[in-house]
Amino acid sequence: MLRNCESISSKSPGLNELRDLLLSTSNIIHDNNKLLSYSSVRNGLRQALLTGLITTFANPQIKTANQRTLAKTKIVKKAKEFVLENTLEPVTIAELCEFIGVSRRTLQMCFQEIMGTNPVQYLRAVRLNRVRRNLRLNETGKLKVQDVACHWGFWHLSSFTADYKRMFGELPSHTLYRTA
Repeated sequence: MLRNCESISSKSPGLNELRDLLLSTSNIIHDNNKLLSYSSVRNGLRQALLTGLITTFANPQIKTANQRTLAKTKIVKKAKEFVLENTLEPVTIAELCEFIGVSRRTLQMCFQEIMGTNPVQYLRAVRLNRVRRNLRLNETGKLKVQDVACHWGFWHLSSFTADYKRMFGELPSHTLYRTA
């Protein structure tokens, strides 16, 4: 006897997708089983079936957790797009929060969970890459590392130099003179 069972509507899109997936799998097994000799096909089918089953029959807590992860992913994606579109001036955390409409803490948690880093470190990496790009494009030969670093919001030059060397394996002055 089954107890505490939930039913799924036959109109559920997840159920229809699972039904189609099972039909496709059945056709492969019966009509074209040579495809199963490839480990990548077997692994792909296994993953598709597991995902289909979990998506269709997962309890609401799992679906809610997946929705929260999706929401966090959207926040991080929106933040990254904003940063990468604004190429003339450095973006601040406050500007990011205002643009996305989230608190600093929410932004921090989203970045930590989705990217494994915090937004400050992400922004620093983007700014360091922009400094490097500017130094490499030193067409006039008149650029100064300090000017480029300050333009991208680095005011503590010894910390900037250490971060730059850690990230690129060379001093910013070496990048500048190598391209001049």
